[in-house]
Amino acid sequence: MGRKKHGPDSHRSPLLPALQIHMSNEKLRHSCRQNQYEDAEIFYEKINRVEWGWVLSQWQTATEFDIEDGYEGEVGSQMCSHHLLIRYCPFCGEDLENKREIHGSL
Repeated sequence: MGRKKHGPDSHRSPLLPALQIHMSNEKLRHSCRQNQYEDAEIFYEKINRVEWGWVLSQWQTATEFDIEDGYEGEVGSQMCSHHLLIRYCPFCGEDLENKREIHGSL
């Protein structure tokens, strides 16, 4: 994975617990302190017409070096992304399927 966040919890409130799940645009999002990357997120989302699943999404954005190296795009534009169906959080080890049973489909 790529770039690390600027602090251990740069986008999280210090009052929130280390592990949280919240709604984001009709998706559940898994957040944990162990994920120190700003370009990786885990969502519980619809993966086809009828099924839902936990998806680890990782993306890479273009830097000045990438542009100088021949990438045809702008600094900050998305170069590529990867999406994997997962059951456990690769950062904290949480069993995400148990959360699915609690929250169900959206």
